[in-house]
Amino acid sequence: MRALRPPANSDAPTPIPPSAAPAPQDDPRDYPPLTRERRLALVTELANAKDSLGVVSVYRAGAQNDAFNYRQQLLTLFDRAGVPVEVGDAPSAGPDQTGVMVAIVDLNNAPPEAKKILEILTITGFRPKVIPNKRNGGWYVFIGPQPL
Repeated sequence: MRALRPPANSDAPTPIPPSAAPAPQDDPRDYPPLTRERRLALVTELANAKDSLGVVSVYRAGAQNDAFNYRQQLLTLFDRAGVPVEVGDAPSAGPDQTGVMVAIVDLNNAPPEAKKILEILTITGFRPKVIPNKRNGGWYVFIGPQPL
């Protein structure tokens, strides 16, 4: 049996394998897409660090339905990795505080587990932004759209 190949002098374009194709850029005005690769990376990183993370606080800002849906998808990934979470809602203090939040008590003197969760969210492409929590002096790590 012969392999089908175009003639050597063919003008047919060479197909680009999917892994070599450039990845589309995330839109900063939207949530970081939960691509298969990003979900796999997050679950892997969380699972590798679960013994040192403890309970992770994951909130949503205000009553935003898109934040609720995105948080639900993230919670599934935390659960798959075996990382326990505390879930709740927190008030939003403006357009830069939208989306899903991971609470950190003191970023300047953050415990190792808080530093680790920030590192995991950063290396897996979730574009975390750190914002002070004025209610208790802690910090929130937001995952969500940037202000329009």
